[in-house]
Amino acid sequence: MRSRPEVRLDFPFTENDTLEVRARIEGDLSYVAYRAHAADRHLVALVLTGGFSRGEGTTRYGVPVNDYDLIAVRSRPGGGRIYRDLAPKLMEEIGLEVDVMPIWQRRLPYVGRKLFWLDVRLGARVISGPPDILAPLRRYEAREVTRAEIARLLGNRAAGMLLSLPADNEPPDLHQRDLQATKAVLAAMDASLLHEGKYAPRMRERLALSRDHPYHALFATAVEWKLSQSHPLPPNWWERARDALLHAVEATGARDVRDGLVEHALHAVRARRIAYSPSQAVRRVAWDLLSLSTYPQGPADIPLATRAVRPLERRQMGTTWSALKRGFFAARARTLQ
Repeated sequence: MRSRPEVRLDFPFTENDTLEVRARIEGDLSYVAYRAHAADRHLVALVLTGGFSRGEGTTRYGVPVNDYDLIAVRSRPGGGRIYRDLAPKLMEEIGLEVDVMPIWQRRLPYVGRKLFWLDVRLGARVISGPPDILAPLRRYEAREVTRAEIARLLGNRAAGMLLSLPADNEPPDLHQRDLQATKAVLAAMDASLLHEGKYAPRMRERLALSRDHPYHALFATAVEWKLSQSHPLPPNWWERARDALLHAVEATGARDVRDGLVEHALHAVRARRIAYSPSQAVRRVAWDLLSLSTYPQGPADIPLATRAVRPLERRQMGTTWSALKRGFFAARARTLQ
């Protein structure tokens, strides 16, 4: 059996930094590192990303509620199956979802100009392995992040808001409503900043950068709730989030962002047909459905919503929100989002 790896966790994980919270998270991450090194003999380093790496992880009643997001830097390509098999075991063992993305060490200088890698460079923490493992990571500025990243961010958060809309006879989940709406507001803030060539690793820093934005007060509310999940949200929060996100879509020109070759190829494999900008089409439908919707009713104009979704789904759909929701997410699963 391999010995436990040395793990460096000498930094705050959350704004609600208490001895109990820190002990819980340190224990979780130390165990994840041990299991990852035991399962993957080609693992060189483990890198913590996301809110906990930036001191912005969310806790409730002293217990972490965010996922743990990590990168496994490997000496060889591959490793996806190892971490797909490990993830459900870790979920069962520590009670929290753990997402580990493997990457070949030699690929670090050649990663795409994505928001994810910008976040990694600005705020990730190497918790095991060589501390300078990320030194070769490709360097680029916020203004160089691809426009497709802005469109994808706004499309994904629109889909999250639609997912939170209860289907027919399904009880509303108020926590998911607030969570998805808050994520949409934060996405509107980040997309607006990226469109202007601005960015910062922490939410409060990005909030300061957005001080002249017309939705700045809404952004501030979202930041406070995301960091504490106890800050009160105003009435009609879902609808306010919808408006902020759709404003960002128009302001950034996200509707006009077309797909690249990778999106076309992936859709051709998954859908077994060729389509013109399939990811762009799905994003546009998400925004159109969102513009028609209120919480918890869903789209007010079902015939119009049906016409919006129909080009994405070849199979016969019903004309209820439940059927449209199923059809939209089935089509979305066939694209790269």
